[in-house]
Amino acid sequence: MWATRNSNLRGGVAEKDMKQFSSSEYEMEDLIRAYIPVFAVRTIEADRITRELVAMAEALDMKAYIYNPGEGLNRGGKKWVSTDPVQVLDEMLEAHVRSPGSGEDILWILQFYHAFLRDPDPVVLSKLRTLHDQARYNGTAVLLVEPYFQMPAELRDLLVLDYPLPDQARLQRILQSDVEEYSEEERNEIARSLGGFSEKEAENILSLSLLRAGRFEPALIRAFREQAIKTRVGSFLEFVRPWPGCTLDQVGGMEGLIAWLRTRQSAFLEPQRLLEYRLSPPGGIVLFGVPGCGKSLVARALARSWSVPLLKMNAARLYTAEVGGSETRLYEALDTARAMAPCILLIDEIEKGFAPVSSFSDGGIALRIQAALLDFLQECTDRVFVVGTCNGLGEMMPELLRRGRWDEIFFVDLPDEGERRHIFEVLFHRYSISSEVDPDCVKATDGFSGAEIEQVIRDTLYTECIHANRPFNSLAMLRHIKQLVPLSRLREREIESLREWASERAMFANGTQNRGRLLPKRPQPLSR
Repeated sequence: MWATRNSNLRGGVAEKDMKQFSSSEYEMEDLIRAYIPVFAVRTIEADRITRELVAMAEALDMKAYIYNPGEGLNRGGKKWVSTDPVQVLDEMLEAHVRSPGSGEDILWILQFYHAFLRDPDPVVLSKLRTLHDQARYNGTAVLLVEPYFQMPAELRDLLVLDYPLPDQARLQRILQSDVEEYSEEERNEIARSLGGFSEKEAENILSLSLLRAGRFEPALIRAFREQAIKTRVGSFLEFVRPWPGCTLDQVGGMEGLIAWLRTRQSAFLEPQRLLEYRLSPPGGIVLFGVPGCGKSLVARALARSWSVPLLKMNAARLYTAEVGGSETRLYEALDTARAMAPCILLIDEIEKGFAPVSSFSDGGIALRIQAALLDFLQECTDRVFVVGTCNGLGEMMPELLRRGRWDEIFFVDLPDEGERRHIFEVLFHRYSISSEVDPDCVKATDGFSGAEIEQVIRDTLYTECIHANRPFNSLAMLRHIKQLVPLSRLREREIESLREWASERAMFANGTQNRGRLLPKRPQPLSR
């Protein structure tokens, strides 16, 4: 006979008790009300989940028993007894299998239970299996395990929930009683700065901010967040600080791309405007083309223009020799990005980490990594705008380029004369050069990328202004231009092949070419 516990819980009197619960908490509530005997929750916030489960138990008129490997079993009082997991399981079996009608409904909260399942004791596995298969309708056991933990084969059919880090709404509730003297704009800024932290981490960071600044200071909180991300996820995901003044207005030669991004700005920053049309936020773009033409710079400028954090994922560093470690790294990176939303996620040189490979070469690790990224790009509804950069799409798997996973694909070509002049002007301003841009230098850099133009300016500053202590001058810069062999001369055929591919399949970042029309041949670089 099928039964559910307190099926009218969400209405009437109990609604007041449940109104603060998130969607993940409602999932747990549903499993408890459905008399699911055993399920697991993956989380780094065992204390917060325990408090929420105790609140659910009270609302459902259940007793809450808490087991901690270090403290033992607490049956709702102050006394902790029996740290032995086998003894605790025996007590659970007695209450729910051997004598199911003799006691009250009990919610068992088993903390840090991955410690008993990583190299499992057969007795623990056997008793859990019996509890899962034979327990009757008077109790539920919740196993709290670490994030990304994989259940042993004997328990693979257990239901497992992933409990996310606090979202902006929950962070606002945490701050509610402590930021009354701050304006609404300041409260929102503080909550955004705490994105990506657990509740306990957020409380610690706020305490440090009060100690050092005497108030909740968003800039200081962001600095703490940067360090926390380095500690948590290592070198494959880093928090990037955009350069001061580096906005989309300072990006030269990409008028078409910048205009496209401006049309998505309101949709990304004001999600409430999307509700009427049931639209999801803009998902992201792919930038491919000639190396050194500012693909990564676009992500930095976009983060500064939209005033959101920028996370950079190094796809080549995702892979590790540890079994399951590569997939865990990717999940950690993506979950961190979700928790920090709204944010920009830059996946630099995406072709190096997600190129198609045979499952025989690495045991299927790359295929699992690719599947996880594809699922994220397709299903993510959080405000995470992904910017994927690569030097060519020939090595990319076709599934990764499908529309719906990316909003648009842009080709970033070498700058023409007008675009090079703009790049010179932007770089002169960045390096505090008061001279006018010499037209001869603009013409002489035909075939140069933005990075090569910047290198020429830096070389001139080093040799003339720093070493020789002379004013910056165009003649010296022309000498450095003649000495540099641009990539367009070294890899001419590859670049031309990229242009032909893009002419039929991509938008052009400079806005001067339309998809479906072949490009004329670009002029060759001036002979040296």
